Amino acid sequence: MRYAIMSDGKGTRWNNYMDTTKQTISINGENLLQRTIRLLHENEIYDILILSHDRRHWINGIKHVESSFSKPLGKMFAFDYLEEPTTFLYGDTFYSDDALKKIINTDTKDICFFGTEKALMAVKVVDVNLFKTRLMNINEENCNIYRLFADDKSRFVYVESEFYNINTPNDYHILLKKIKKETDNGKNNYKF
Repeated sequence: MRYAIMSDGKGTRWNNYMDTTKQTISINGENLLQRTIRLLHENEIYDILILSHDRRHWINGIKHVESSFSKPLGKMFAFDYLEEPTTFLYGDTFYSDDALKKIINTDTKDICFFGTEKALMAVKVVDVNLFKTRLMNINEENCNIYRLFADDKSRFVYVESEFYNINTPNDYHILLKKIKKETDNGKNNYKF
């Protein structure tokens, strides 16, 4: 199984805060992309791609892919490179070790989504053709991709508090406070 970190968003809500992208913000001396890659390596996952046109998101030793697919979702999931089972992770998401273990260890016959009703944190694709076919039929204005598979709840793994999406500077500061509070209370659910 290949793991692809999607890191090619526009970041309009982030608005180049602190002169950096969401994916390259520092949390305990490590940016989000580096952290995700480190956690994957700790779980013996080495077939990793970074999907991004932004050179700031490229990391030495990790293959990067620049999709030239024309439709936004096709580009987001790099359809021009999607030929084998792939798990897609979001480059602007802070994953706990437990969250990644859950993603890695969950089996699916075709497609599985991870997250909550409000946010996805990963998509595991085994049946590449089914995924591509369904995504090509989606209305890109309302791209809640997991709703394409809403008829089968077994395709969705609910993950409550094991990840944190960072979309705005406020999200970033909330996460930093959450980590500090847990550290001050002697907990470390985020495993640095």
